[in-house]
Amino acid sequence: RKHKVVFLGTPEAGVAESGVSVAYTVLACDAGPVLAQQRVPVEPGVTAPELLERLFALGTALLLQRLPDVFGGRGQQLAAPQLTREESMLDFASGSAPELHNRVRAFAGWPGTSGRFLLVDEASGAQEPIEVKIVRTRAPGPRGSPGASSPAPSGSAAPAPSSGEAAPGEAAAAAVADGAAAAAGAREVLFSGDAMLVPCAGGTALEVLQVQPPTKKAMAARDFKNGLRGKRLLLPVQEAASA
Repeated sequence: RKHKVVFLGTPEAGVAESGVSVAYTVLACDAGPVLAQQRVPVEPGVTAPELLERLFALGTALLLQRLPDVFGGRGQQLAAPQLTREESMLDFASGSAPELHNRVRAFAGWPGTSGRFLLVDEASGAQEPIEVKIVRTRAPGPRGSPGASSPAPSGSAAPAPSSGEAAPGEAAAAAVADGAAAAAGAREVLFSGDAMLVPCAGGTALEVLQVQPPTKKAMAARDFKNGLRGKRLLLPVQEAASA
C-alpha cells in the first residue's frame, strides 16, 4: 500500500505542539494504520509557511527512516491502527476526572469524545439512552482553585462563567465533597454554574463546559441543561456502579 505524511496542528488553533505522522494510505480517508509519528514544539512567533516547511522536512526524513521496515516486510507489524469509535467513548466508571479531561484534550477535533447517558422523564419515569459529544471540559482542582480548560475547537466560543457563579474547579469539588453524587445513587449528572458535573471513578467529577447533543450544534452545558425540559440526565447503570 502507499504511504502518506500527515501534518498535525496549526498556528491558528494556538497549539503549543504540532507534528507529523507517516501512515498507510487506504480507501477510507485517514483510516490507514500509522507507521511513525513525531511531535515538535510550535514557537509563539512561527508562521504557517515556516512551520509547514519544517514539517515537510521532518516528514520526509521520517518516511525515509521507516522505508527499510516497509521493504523488509515489517511495516504492518510496526504500524499502529487508527483510533476506533469505542476508544473515543469516555468510560466514566473506570476513568477519573483528570484522566478523562486529558482524553478530551487529546481527542479534540478528531476523533472527538462522547459519553453515554440516560434521559429520564420526571413525570413518567421513561428512560431514553442518549449519546452526547463532550466538546470541552475543565480539569478538576482543589476547592476554590482555578482549573485548566480543554481547548475549544477552532471557531467555537468557550463559555465564560458569570459573576456570582462558582470558580473553576470549585463546583465539582463541592459536589463530590458534599456527597451530592452519592445522594443520587452515584448516577445523576448534576449541573452547577457553567458546568455539567459527571460522576467519575475515584469519587471525582468531570466538569463538562461544552457538549453537542445528537443532531444539534455544540452548545454550552448550561444551554444543554435548559433544553432538558423536565428530564434528568443519568449515567447508565453499568457505569454508575463503579463511579
